[in-house]
Amino acid sequence: MGNFSLVAMLSVKPENADAMRKALEEDARLSVANEPGCLQFDLSVHNDAPGTFVLYEVYTDADAFKAHQAMPHYAAFRKVADALVIDRKAHFMERLVTGQKPV
Repeated sequence: MGNFSLVAMLSVKPENADAMRKALEEDARLSVANEPGCLQFDLSVHNDAPGTFVLYEVYTDADAFKAHQAMPHYAAFRKVADALVIDRKAHFMERLVTGQKPV
């Protein structure tokens, strides 16, 4: 069985993009640093829509993702996201293969 993964797209108004980016970067950084079950947390921004962010997160399993949702840094992120996000889509999946090169 593969790892639990999540692909999410979050959109905010362009004037809120900087605040959202800051909250997302902090959540990603603290997730990877402090959660043994968080294997990867990538954040991208759409080239033509600076208020649209794509998250790719990988956890050892669904329980690790639930633990992520219980972290204080996730609660801080959700507070910002709940106030700013105007559209969100999330897809929960099983990661089968990774082809990542070191950066």
